[in-house]
Amino acid sequence: MANTILDFLTLMNQNSGALTVISSIILIIITSIYVYLTKKILDSNKHDIELSYSPVIGIKINQMSILPVYGEGRRGFIVDLTIVNVGNAPAIEVKIDSEIELKHSDIKGEKIIPTRREPALIPFLRSGEEIPDSHAHDHDFQIALTSQNFGNTCIDHMIFDFTKDRELNLERIHSDPSHESYVSTKLRIYVYCKNHLNQYFLSQYETYIEPFRVEGNPIPCFVILNNPGLPNDRKIELIQEHFRRPIFLTKPISHEEMMQAINDRNRKRNLCGW
Repeated sequence: MANTILDFLTLMNQNSGALTVISSIILIIITSIYVYLTKKILDSNKHDIELSYSPVIGIKINQMSILPVYGEGRRGFIVDLTIVNVGNAPAIEVKIDSEIELKHSDIKGEKIIPTRREPALIPFLRSGEEIPDSHAHDHDFQIALTSQNFGNTCIDHMIFDFTKDRELNLERIHSDPSHESYVSTKLRIYVYCKNHLNQYFLSQYETYIEPFRVEGNPIPCFVILNNPGLPNDRKIELIQEHFRRPIFLTKPISHEEMMQAINDRNRKRNLCGW
């Protein structure tokens, strides 16, 4: 036993230099791992602190109307919105954009049709502030700023969608009432903004829509199949679909993601019509 211990000590003494190097390498590795994990924790905490002071844009649809045809077949579908900053920090460079997603038709192969105008810029929105503000002296201008507009081509295809949706649902009622009801046109609203740290955020609201009234008169479900179920010389009011619940989400995004999404829609805005 004594000889074994003596041999071990001799071996350690003879290789003390190598052992010192190995110990140093192990210490460096452990220290590096500790530094890396500590930095990761600190970065995560910093990120959480920064995001805790962030704008959150709520989106509300007030009214949706297809206007009568005027001049050379021009027609507009207008969506009046209210946006409000429900977050705890100012929203900077607020941009509002939207699109229609067709179900039963397409325009030149495209089913997703953006609004005909590029996003308007609202310089900032304070925490708790909403636009349009009913008490503001420029209320009408604010309504125009947040409203989304779609043109005659998009409207024609929306009406085709609504008609096809009614046909399918009437057939469903007679053949298989337990089958889930069909839906047609979807409206999707996007609101982009950033905070004072140049972190970008997206709020998104989407809902299926359907015709509701013609100049205040309710539309029976079967009338849409017959002319003049949806006339082009009177105002048509739309509502959100009741049996497909609206979806709202908000999340951080990168500036590159935001610009790519807006530019993709910019390239297709002429499909909307005028």
